Amino acid sequence: MTVSVKRLYDPEAYQFETEAPSYWRSSAPARDDLYDVYKGDQEVDFAIVGGGFTGLHAAYRLAHAHGREVAVLEAGLPGWGASSRNGGFCCMGGAFSDIENLTKRYGETEATRFERAQINSVDYVRNFLDQHVIHAETHSDGEWELAHSPAIAKSFQADAQSLQKRIGRPVTVYPKEELRQLGMYGEGLHGAMHIPIGFGLHPGKYINGLAEAVLAQGAKIYRHSEVVGIEKDAGKTVLITPKGRLTARKVLIATNGYTSESMTQALTGVTLPLMSNILVTRPLTEEERTAQGWTSYNMAFDTRLALHYFRLMPNNRFLFGLRGGVDATNRATMRYEKQARDHFEAMFPAWSHVEHTHFWSGFVCLTRHLTPSVGLLNEDDEDIWVSLGYHGNGVAMASWLGAQTADMMVGETSLDSLSAVFRNPLSKFPLAPLRKHYLNLGLTGYKLYERLR
Repeated sequence: MTVSVKRLYDPEAYQFETEAPSYWRSSAPARDDLYDVYKGDQEVDFAIVGGGFTGLHAAYRLAHAHGREVAVLEAGLPGWGASSRNGGFCCMGGAFSDIENLTKRYGETEATRFERAQINSVDYVRNFLDQHVIHAETHSDGEWELAHSPAIAKSFQADAQSLQKRIGRPVTVYPKEELRQLGMYGEGLHGAMHIPIGFGLHPGKYINGLAEAVLAQGAKIYRHSEVVGIEKDAGKTVLITPKGRLTARKVLIATNGYTSESMTQALTGVTLPLMSNILVTRPLTEEERTAQGWTSYNMAFDTRLALHYFRLMPNNRFLFGLRGGVDATNRATMRYEKQARDHFEAMFPAWSHVEHTHFWSGFVCLTRHLTPSVGLLNEDDEDIWVSLGYHGNGVAMASWLGAQTADMMVGETSLDSLSAVFRNPLSKFPLAPLRKHYLNLGLTGYKLYERLR
């Protein structure tokens, strides 16, 4: 069956037969021998579209805790999308809006519930890794936010006091003069704030271990089985793939930034993917680490809107990522690699001679409300659920929400069990066909603004 699939970006971004050239996949390849391609005409209780963190945790929960028959349909191999392309930051996050804006929109109680969910999501992943003995190379004492300007550094003290009050854990601020002593020195960094929640991990090893845990519960995971259409038949939902049809009583769509806009009309124009790009260096020697002044194994990010995020990994390779970009062509990818390299050398000039061995790109997913969206895809259809939109911080949040959504789908909990921040139904972006272009204009404007701060 040949079906034309509509997507926002160029075809190069959706080559599901080919894995991203990431360090994670080179050091922890997906095992395609564990999964079949979906064929024929079958029926299950629950079907999940998307085999990333959200979909696989939902599948695990449905099979393990609720004893349901589950099938996962993945267009590539499990974790093909953002789940194997991210920076491995298991940390607080999920929304693009800050806590002040969330409080204004939803009230203090709901904003606090959302922040508590972020903490719970980090704990959930740590517990899952421990329970299933998944050796995902975890490290880092929480997360470190680094000011990209003196003005931002001055605001850290007030920010830290507010955050500490909300999360009930000590949040510490360090001046620029102490960055070398902390082993976290880079050019253009003016201070640090330590948030004692979160840890770094190897996403490839995490997703592989998660997929094996799902299979161990009897759930099915199908590779290279993209859902190209959704129909209703006798009150049930039918997922159409190139080689078959899968009928399910309930369906969860968990495709995040790789969502097909032609799968169903309700998904047209409701997500806004944004490119994120990562390079990983060869292992750095002790002398090289000392020369730059970055010897810490903590994960960190700066305060730019199109932020940089970086960490020294346990094997002494350095990961450096940056957000921004609305062109997924191969030509643009080469340009982003050069841009990432230029930013890396500007921030860490002592490593300008250090080659990087891997570079790759992937999508983070924005929603119109700038918050994750969990709930029914259509109000008049109680059988199709959706959980997506993590705004570049989905390692923890996507995992936790997968399990939470599974509980809601079986009726064990209700949508009200989540903060109102999560409960925004997906809605179309204004002038949806042009949304990639006005995102690009917005990024350009923000970058100019940040130069003045």
